[in-house]
Parts: sequence; C-alpha cells; structure tokens
Amino acid sequence: MEGNNQSMPIIFYMIGLSGHPELQPFFFAIFLIIYIAALLGNIVITTIITSDSRLHTPMYFFLVNLSIMDICCTTAAIPKILYIILSKDTTISYSGCMTQLLIFTSALSAELILLTVMACDRYVAICIPLHYATIMSRRTCIFLAAAVWQLGFLNSMMHTSLILRLTFCQHNILDHFFCEIPPLLNAACSDTYINNVVVIMADFVLGMACFTLTVISYTYIILTILKIRSADKKKKAFSTCASHLTVVSLFYGGVIYTYVRPVFGKNPEADKVMSAVYAVVSPVLNPVIYSLRNKEVINALKKLLGRNVISESEGQPDPSECYQTPVAGAQHAQEDEEEEEQKQMSNIQMQHTVPPPPPPQRLPQPKACYSVATLPEASGTWPPAAHIEEEETHAPTPVLYSQVNSKLPWTCLYLKILMRRS
Repeated sequence: MEGNNQSMPIIFYMIGLSGHPELQPFFFAIFLIIYIAALLGNIVITTIITSDSRLHTPMYFFLVNLSIMDICCTTAAIPKILYIILSKDTTISYSGCMTQLLIFTSALSAELILLTVMACDRYVAICIPLHYATIMSRRTCIFLAAAVWQLGFLNSMMHTSLILRLTFCQHNILDHFFCEIPPLLNAACSDTYINNVVVIMADFVLGMACFTLTVISYTYIILTILKIRSADKKKKAFSTCASHLTVVSLFYGGVIYTYVRPVFGKNPEADKVMSAVYAVVSPVLNPVIYSLRNKEVINALKKLLGRNVISESEGQPDPSECYQTPVAGAQHAQEDEEEEEQKQMSNIQMQHTVPPPPPPQRLPQPKACYSVATLPEASGTWPPAAHIEEEETHAPTPVLYSQVNSKLPWTCLYLKILMRRS
C-alpha cells in the first residue's frame, strides 16, 4: 500500500484551528495583527540599525540577523494559516508542506544558535570589557553570523531529507496549523525510528547544549554585575541584558517543550500552544522588547523620524510663512544630544575659564647718563648752584619738561665751562 500510495498525490489536511468554527473570525484577526506587527516591527528594527552608524556594533549586528530570522519564521507559517481560515480550505500539497518545513526549521535552528552567540557577546562585553574590541571584531562577527545561518540550514536539510524518505498516505491529517516535524512524524505511514533518533540528537545539541551555554554566560554576567558598587551601573547592566533574557526564556522554553516532551507523551493541544509561542509570539515580542527597553534604539528611531520630517518640510516649504518654527520631531530627536553637549560645554568652560586681563603696567623710565639734581634759578650770580652727579644705581628723579626748559641757558653755559677746563 505504501509503494502504491507514493505514486499518488499526497495531501495534508490542517485541522489545528478547525475545532472551533465560531472562533475563526477571531483567529483570523489575531493572526493578521500578529503577522503585520511582526513584519513591520522587525523591518523597522533592521532599518534603524542599518541607518544609524552609532548602532553598528556586534550586539545590534546580531539583532539584525535575529529580525531576519523572525521574518522568515512568521512568513513561512502565518500566511498559509490566514489562507486556510479565510478560504476554509485546510489542504496543503506535499511540496508546499516540505517547503514550509524547510524554511521554518532552518530559521528556527539558526535562531537557537544565534541566541547563544548573543549571550556570549554580552558575556565578553560585561565580563571582559577591555578585550571586547579584539575578541568581537568585525571579521569575527561576520564569521559567527555566517556559521549560524549555515548550521541552521544544514540542520533543516537533514530533517527534511529524512522526512522525504518516509511514506505517507494519500490523505493525511495534521492536528496542527503549520507543517512541523512532530506532527509529520505522527502522520507518517512508515517507520520513523531514524527520524526520532536524529530529532533527539538535534534537540540535545541545538536545544539543551545551547540553552546550557546561554545559562552559563548569564550566570557569569549576573555575578559580575553584583560586584559593581554603583547602583546606577548595576541598573544599566541589568537593563542591557533584560530584553535578551526575556527572549531566551520564551524561545527556549517553547522549543524544548515541543521537541523534547513528545518522547515522554503526546498532547496535541499543548503542542499547538507552545508552537505558537516561539513561531508567532516571540517574533512579535522581539522588536517590542528591544525597542522599549533600549534607549539607544529609541533615540535612533527619533532621529530617523525627525530627519524624515525635516526633509519633507524642506521639500515642500510654506510660502505664506516668513519664519517657520523648528520641527517638533527633530527637537525631540536631538534633545538628549543637546543636553549632553551643553553639559560638556559647561564642564569645559568651568575648567578652562579665561582669567581677566592684567592691569596695564607702567613701563620703567629709561636711565639717563646724567641726572640733573638741582637747577639754579635764573639770576645774575656766579657760579650757579648746580652740579652734575654721577649716575646712581637707583632710578633717576623725574624732572618736568617745563622746569628743564626754563633753566636750559644756565645749564648749557655751565657745561661749556667744564669742557674748556678739561
């Protein structure tokens, strides 16, 4: 029967959301809102980081990769869910199911590894800050990102190729809302022992091992933060890692529960709920958590919005106004930068205050060869009662020009007599 059925077209029926027909409009609205929010949120995060040079750091570089993976996860699953709810056609072809499985599993596996890489990046930044620039260089970040994508794709190819070897009936019922490994293995008509072994090995490596490394990294981070004496620095360090911890808890919790728990039992309803956590909820929360808890991303978003508003206002000026007020968006976008610049300028002015200019000093009088001590009055007596003293070490007594001018004839006559005697 298996060999004959393999030549027939294989069809899968998705009945994960068919158990509550009255809730179909509600499900459609919820999934549509979630998909639009996840798509726009991750696109905005990617645009902000790529457009702002201040965010070109390893942490935000990995965040861009995380946003791309979230877009792949939601795009692989949610559009088909919306189509099934809207058209009430629950069928999906064999090739469509395998394509959905390949894309979703590749993005899911890569995200598991990427979260561990991001945890190691935070460990180096907080515990070994002096060597951060050397360890997390541009070349290292690109190599890690490429390795993450390749490992995720290889893991997905391995699981997809093993599922392609399985035999399915012509009509298969999947009690799920998208094609995933556990429901496909339950619907297979052939032996799935090898598939189960590979799934357990992959869960151990990508799930438990990555989760253990992430926990160890954050344990060292918390111990390092507790040694900080300043309360403000502690708060800043915790806020940096709080968003990452939230994403890690949601994502790893859902994946481990879905892929590890079926070994001990089966609960389709619980599997659907946990699959929705890491396939639908987590991609929506990633942009919200990183944007609301990160001041740098908020400032970059304000700057981007302010730049767009200014460019639009400059492109279409209002001729009725002679003077236009500054754009409010630009003011809010540059508010923090202006405050920091004012603080820096005030500190510089306090440290480098220009002293007042010194009072003008009176230049010293030049020393004369001879100083006139006493000049006689203009009278007929002879000899005049004036004499010339040799130059002294102290400064000469200043004589008014009017006094010298009035006694000049006697001075000249006295000097001529002295020259004749010599």
